[in-house]
Amino acid sequence: MNLLEKILKNNQFISSYYERLWRTITAKKSYKNIFKNKRKDGSYYYVQQVIKPLLDVNGEIKEYISIANDMTQIFDSLEKQKDTQRERDAFFRNIGHEMRTPLNAIIGITPLIQKKVKDDEKLSNMAKIIHDNAHNMHKLIERLLDIQQLQSNKLILNKSIFNPIDVIESLFTNMKRLALGKEQSFRYMIDKINMPEKLIGDSTRMIEVIEAIIDNAIKFTPNGGIIVCKVLFKEETNSIKISIKDNGIGIDQKDFRKIFEASQLDGSISRKHEGAGLGLMVVANLLKLLKGHIRMISEPNNGSTFFIEIPFET
Repeated sequence: MNLLEKILKNNQFISSYYERLWRTITAKKSYKNIFKNKRKDGSYYYVQQVIKPLLDVNGEIKEYISIANDMTQIFDSLEKQKDTQRERDAFFRNIGHEMRTPLNAIIGITPLIQKKVKDDEKLSNMAKIIHDNAHNMHKLIERLLDIQQLQSNKLILNKSIFNPIDVIESLFTNMKRLALGKEQSFRYMIDKINMPEKLIGDSTRMIEVIEAIIDNAIKFTPNGGIIVCKVLFKEETNSIKISIKDNGIGIDQKDFRKIFEASQLDGSISRKHEGAGLGLMVVANLLKLLKGHIRMISEPNNGSTFFIEIPFET
């Protein structure tokens, strides 16, 4: 049995594959592909083959030759990597669940404790510190899980109909509360006249992007600072445009790219301002999924302004 007959008898390929192979080589062209074959013991091996027709003096096909490379070791290695990735994914899911469960309990109970001890300022402040730190830890876990899903290409968008004014205003209300905790002025404006009442898209991921930028502004703006957010709708592209401006520590232009990468600009800055550097990395990757984009203007010691644009269906 010659090589071509062996390939055509291999039941690992569907008929359309054979047809494509046959069309190519009978058209006097070379065909290159990876073939999966079965050994007598039932195990599989992979061969990269180039099948080339040989022509006679009249330009007619007289026979076929094949150049083969054994790819089994490479494919086995890839399978092991996939198994490792699956195990890592399962580990992250499990550890995320185990960590979120007690944190949810803390986040839920501490406001009740605050109410009980509201007359004792010291105890009330302690309960608030516990609540705020548990909330921050919860967000950190969510971002780590997002990064893990993004890196394994498993994060998908969940589109639905939503009211952009309602979801954005709700976010701003919560962020204003956080800013007040640092005695910051948080101002926002939403163009409610031109903003549609309904859009189609993943509003949860949009809010995650905006929240991460505002959270970053709050962390890197000193007490008594100002944060201003503006939200517009760009009808030509069905896009929501958001600008977030602060008068915080700012950043040098040469370091713009770094803030969207895995590592923080400066470990001392990270420690001083309680920033893990993960929020903006998630933002950059989420915006790729959302088909949006972000740019920024900033100067050291003169604040930063982020401009975000995210398209939606109407």
